[in-house]
Amino acid sequence: STLFPYTTLFRSVLFRNTAELLDRLQDSGLRPILTHPERNWLLHPRLEDLAAWVNRGLLLQVTAQSLLGRFGSPARRFSETLIERGLAHFVASDAHDAEDRTPRLDQAYSQVARQFGEETAQHLFVVNPRCALDGTPLPPQPEPRRRSRWFGWLR
Repeated sequence: STLFPYTTLFRSVLFRNTAELLDRLQDSGLRPILTHPERNWLLHPRLEDLAAWVNRGLLLQVTAQSLLGRFGSPARRFSETLIERGLAHFVASDAHDAEDRTPRLDQAYSQVARQFGEETAQHLFVVNPRCALDGTPLPPQPEPRRRSRWFGWLR
């Protein structure tokens, strides 16, 4: 095993042999992470494929600003769906600079904690990233609890 056994994947295309490629990466000792799947429109209708790939060991990282609506409603909704279904493992900033696309995660953390619970937020923003940096397996993920949008304002 390597010191840092995770690798990041981003595609704007999907290959027919994606599952085989994921298996080959894992067989070589890497743990693939698919970054910002919510912004890859080819993946939106393939949620069940994503779930199957996650079951095979793929990890998913959503972008914090997608959760806040920066990349449009479809990206926000798909990010929420991934978290709600327990398919997302990380939320990251995808920072490009210090002014427009900053490395801030606090607003997205608050939103995830509010929508899905503090335990889910801790795993997506703290626990899982620490495991990836340490090169250790991710612990069992908490069951995200989606709060009702209709009565969320009462809390």
